[in-house]
Amino acid sequence: MFINPMWYHESERVGKQRCTPTGYMLDVISDLIGFIALICLLGVLVYLVYARICGQFTWAMLWVLVDPFTIAIAGNILHSYSWYLADKHQFKYDYEKAISTWVNASGVQQSHKYGKDADKTDQPDLQWFPLPQPGHAQSWPNNRMYRSCRPGRT
Repeated sequence: MFINPMWYHESERVGKQRCTPTGYMLDVISDLIGFIALICLLGVLVYLVYARICGQFTWAMLWVLVDPFTIAIAGNILHSYSWYLADKHQFKYDYEKAISTWVNASGVQQSHKYGKDADKTDQPDLQWFPLPQPGHAQSWPNNRMYRSCRPGRT
């Protein structure tokens, strides 16, 4: 309720940004509103505990808990509207190929794939790195290639 789902891939985020800049900005603002609502919830809970410790607590003070949830609901509505704007442009994301597609205002289909080697691999942020050859200081049983997200990590 407070935090919106993360992007599956950078292609999805940049694709939505290019498809509907207004919708993308509303998505960013809804994330900020959700974060503010979460901070407000923590602040209200701290305030209620403080009031209880000081002996000032009344059951009517629990109505203050409504405020963070109202703010979070407003953020969720904004998030939903941002995806409505993307749906108007027929925004689609292909999870297997990591490609965003949409139809622009003049009716031409557009697509976006993230990365400089976007046309060569399905996920350009993952690369193959060789392990050291047998006989080196760090030898391995065989010279296979391992998939890694960062150079030097297996």
